[in-house]
Amino acid sequence: MMDSHLFIHLVHILLNGPFLIYLGLSKSDIIYFYYLLLVMGCVLIGLSVYKIINNLAYTWLYIHLIIFAPLFIGVGYMKLSGKIIPDYLYTSLYAIGFASIAHHVLRLLKKN
Repeated sequence: MMDSHLFIHLVHILLNGPFLIYLGLSKSDIIYFYYLLLVMGCVLIGLSVYKIINNLAYTWLYIHLIIFAPLFIGVGYMKLSGKIIPDYLYTSLYAIGFASIAHHVLRLLKKN
């Protein structure tokens, strides 16, 4: 069975990071990507609140709750409601994508 930390690292390296980089750089018009971004933000809030309530919180959890989830929900909502998304929000998405990949690769390398 796969270690839960390894799973989290791989999901961030292979899925979340590339998705955020693609969306931030392409400014895609594929509406389903923004639904996915909105769902990601909602799931982040749900998981974060659950972990806080159950005393499983850690520093990165608060960063996800305070910065990433609102950004994902905001960008998703803006696109779905037909509003113009400012360039700095797209830049934030791909910056977070690159940072996510780098952070999780380094954590994997440090672990081994």
